[in-house]
This record gives sequence, structure tokens and C-alpha cells, in this order.
Amino acid sequence: MASIPSGIHRGERNVRFNYFLGIMNGAFLMFGFAFMHPNTVLPVFVTHFTQSDFIIGLASAIQRAAWYLPQLFVAGYSENLTHKRNLYLQANVIRLLLVWLTIPLLAFCGLSHPEWTLFGFLVLLGLSSIWGGIAGLPYSDIVGKTIPGPYLGQFYATRLFFGAGLFSILAGVVVRFVLSDRSPLQFPVNYVVLFSMGASLMTIGTFVYGFVREPPGKVSRTRRSFPDIVRSVPSLLERDQNFSRFLGVLVFGSGLAFSLPFYVIMAQRSFGASISATGTFLATQTLGVMLSNVLWGWLSRRSGNVCLLQVTTLGQIFVPVYALVLYYFAPEFLGQGPVWVVTAAFSPIFFFVGAFISGGYIACNSYVLTIAPE
Repeated sequence: MASIPSGIHRGERNVRFNYFLGIMNGAFLMFGFAFMHPNTVLPVFVTHFTQSDFIIGLASAIQRAAWYLPQLFVAGYSENLTHKRNLYLQANVIRLLLVWLTIPLLAFCGLSHPEWTLFGFLVLLGLSSIWGGIAGLPYSDIVGKTIPGPYLGQFYATRLFFGAGLFSILAGVVVRFVLSDRSPLQFPVNYVVLFSMGASLMTIGTFVYGFVREPPGKVSRTRRSFPDIVRSVPSLLERDQNFSRFLGVLVFGSGLAFSLPFYVIMAQRSFGASISATGTFLATQTLGVMLSNVLWGWLSRRSGNVCLLQVTTLGQIFVPVYALVLYYFAPEFLGQGPVWVVTAAFSPIFFFVGAFISGGYIACNSYVLTIAPE
């Protein structure tokens, strides 16, 4: 914030105000998201209903896939709006309503109708992620209009430091206690509490961003339907080589996501880690976000977002390689020791997951807004 100009002009005041508002928005949203995190909390939650690896992976994949699926459908509508805030708020209201509906479903049906509870939870989770994806499109446009390019890397890094970093460590401590044997809360009440806290914080984060001072944007001269946009994709990729290569990096760099929900399951099934270790893994992942963001912010400013994207994409290779080493060479050694040794051995996985994914998040969001026309 100190590096952002603070003169007498209204535009400069708005930049500082929107920057601060965006940090608060990200802090509360990511804080709440940590209580239902797809890499740690959700996989363990699903194992209460099924041991199917397919469904465990599906629960986490739904959140990621459903976020991106609807954006191409609403792009034509969004580009004809001078202001995107209302679309952002409307989509988030529906998204949060669906998240809130998972809580009474789990509370009243979690024990009596487990199969239908899991099915309903996955449906509501998928639908909420779809509406989150719809909200994500105008959000990116608003950020592009309200935060100057030189501050984008710093903006995203700061959001992550507080939301996916500092506050999520607190979330990890809470998750560890609520899911531990010492907790007075039993299933499904323990997850009702966690999901209620998550939904509440996400609601606050959305409400805060409703006060953003959004300037009018350039409106497309033509109204494009979904088929029109799809037909324009090949020519766009051919015309814009930067975007084409960037898209290729995203596609191949997303391979790590396939394995993310299974590291915590592997720690429990193959090495005997406790359920409460989920909180430790979440806190460790958060620590990776916080500590690495100092390096990512410096690298973004010094060498640019292309270099940051290259470093974080290549660095992701470490995570599955380390997990394979544990799986093939360490089971006997870890099986003979106390439970905390297993937790300590798996913690580097989650530390580097947090570090490299947060670095990729900063690089991708900053880079795409830098190369995109208005």
C-alpha cells in the first residue's frame, strides 16, 4: 500500500481504496475457503461416506472444473456491460446460497441418509462452483480496471499472504482441533461447524467487495453469442501467440491438480496419519503460501511474471516426485515410528503445494491482465 501513489486526485484515492478492498475481499474469501479446502478438508470429509478414490477425486475436481466451465458461456454477455459489479454480486449471492444449503443437508441427513447426503453435497458443491466461475469473470475485469498493471503482482501476492496465508494458518489450527479426538464435536456436527464458519467468512468477503469503486469500461461494439465466441477462439490463438503459449502452459501445468486430493488420503491409508493431521497439513500448506510470497513478489518485480510462471510450473514437479519417494522407499521406516513422524514426513508436500500453486496464481492472473486488451 505504501508504494501506491496517494495524491489529491480522485483516481489515485480510488486505486488505494480498491486495492485495500480487494485485499479484504481475498482475505475473507480465502479464509472461509480454507474450512472446506479441496486438497485437505474435503477429501477427508468424503471418506466418511465412501472409500471410492473416484468420488474422493471427483469432490475436489468439481470445485476446480466447475469454476472454469461457465466462463466461456457468459463472456459474450459480460463484455457488453459497462459495469461488472452487479453481475459479480448476483452470481455470488446464488453461489453462497448453494454453499449454505450444504449445511442443513449435512446436519439433518448426514447420519440417516449418507448416500443421498453425499450426492446432494456434490451437486450443491458443483452448482456453487459454477456460479463462482460466473462471478470470477467480472471480478477479473474489475481488477483489471481498478488496479494499475505495475501493482497487480503485489496485489495478488498480498491477497494470498493474508487470505491463503496468515488467516488460513488459523483455519488449520481450528480444523485440527475440531477433527481431533479431543473435540466434543462428532461427525457430522464437526463438519457442520467447519462449513458454517467457511460460508460465513466467504459471505463477508463478497459483501465487502460490493463497495468497490468501479469505473465504466469499454463496451464491445458487437453482441457475440456463445457460438460466436467459440468460433473466434482458433483465430485468437493464431493471432495472439503470447496468449496461445500461455494457454498451453496452463493446460500442461495443470497436471499437478490431478493428484492434490490424494496426498492426505495416502498419508492416512498407507502410513496411518490421524484425521486431525488434516489441520496440520492445511496450516503447513498455508505456511508455504506465506513464506514463498515474499520470494514470488520479489521475483515478479525483478524478473517479470513470465519468469515467475516458469519457476513455479517447473517447481511443481517436486511434489509428486517426493510423494513417490515416500511411497516406495519410506513405508517401513515411517510405520515403525510415532504418528507425528508421518505428519512431519508429509508436511513438505503441502508446504510446496501451497508455495508453487500460489506463485502460479500470482503469475497467471498478473500476466493475463497485462497482455489482455481492454
